[in-house]
Amino acid sequence: MRTRRLMLVSALVGCTALVCVSWLLGREPRSQVLQMAKQATLQPTPTLVPLQAQASAPITPNGVSPSVWRLADTSRPDRLGTVVNEVRATNARDLEVLTAIALRRSDPDEVRNEAMTALQSANADSALDTCGAVACMLEETPRMRAFATQHIGRLLTDSRGIAARDRTLALLRNLLKDDQVRVRREAFAALVAADDPGTLSIAAEGTRAGHEEFDDLIIYHWVERRQADRITAVCTHIDDDREAVRVAAIYACGELGNDSTRQKLEGAKPADARSQRAIALAVERIHARGH
Repeated sequence: MRTRRLMLVSALVGCTALVCVSWLLGREPRSQVLQMAKQATLQPTPTLVPLQAQASAPITPNGVSPSVWRLADTSRPDRLGTVVNEVRATNARDLEVLTAIALRRSDPDEVRNEAMTALQSANADSALDTCGAVACMLEETPRMRAFATQHIGRLLTDSRGIAARDRTLALLRNLLKDDQVRVRREAFAALVAADDPGTLSIAAEGTRAGHEEFDDLIIYHWVERRQADRITAVCTHIDDDREAVRVAAIYACGELGNDSTRQKLEGAKPADARSQRAIALAVERIHARGH
C-alpha cells in the first residue's frame, strides 16, 4: 500500500505537462490528469526518483541542521512549538528531510506547512514538485492542499526564470478548477496577484457575476490596484450576508472611499463585532485622508 501511494505521488508530481496541454485545449483537466496518473505505467524520472526516496526513507539526525531536526523529530514533546518560521535549511540533507516531512501524511498539517515554508525560503529546486504533489493529492485534507497551493503561488516570486514560472502558472490554473473551494480560492488569489489574464478577466467582471466564492478576493484585488472607480460596487457589499465579503467591502471603503462612502459606513449596523471594528477603522482612514 505504501509503495502504491508513493507511486501515485510521483505520477501527480509529473502531471504538470499534461495540465499545460489540457489547459491550452480548454478542457477541464483535473479528473482526466488524475485518472491518467493512476493508470499510467510509471517510469520515474531523475527528478522524481529522489522525491520518492525522500518520502519513504527513515529520517535520522545525521547531517541535519538543528532547526530542521527539531521539526523532524517525532519524539519531541515540544515539536509543534518549533513551527514559527524558525526552520532554516543550510545544506542538501536539510532539503531532503524537509521534502520528506512535507510529503509525510502522518505529520500534523502545521509541521508539514512549516517544511514547505522552509523549502520555499531556501529556493529549493524540489519546492514546486513537493508542493505540487501535496496540492494534487486527493487523499490530502482540503486544508493541507490549500496550504500547498498557497506555497505554489508564492513560488511565482522566485528567480528561476520563465520556464519555472510558466510551469507554476499551469499548475495553479489547474488548481483553479479543483473540486475544493479552499484550493480554488488560494489558486485564484495567487493568479490574480500574478496578473494572469484569465483570472484578471474574472476580477474585471466584478462581484456577483457567477463566481461568488471569489467576491472578497476580487474586492481586495481592487484595493491592491487602487481601483477607486469600483467603490459603488464595493458599497453594495457593506451589508453582505457573508462576513468575509462584508469585511472586505468595509476595508475597501476605508481605502478607496470618500465622504459619501463614510456616511454609508456610519449608517450600516452590522451585528457582529468584527464588522463593527472594521467600520470604525475604515471611517478613521477616510478622515485621515481629509474626506
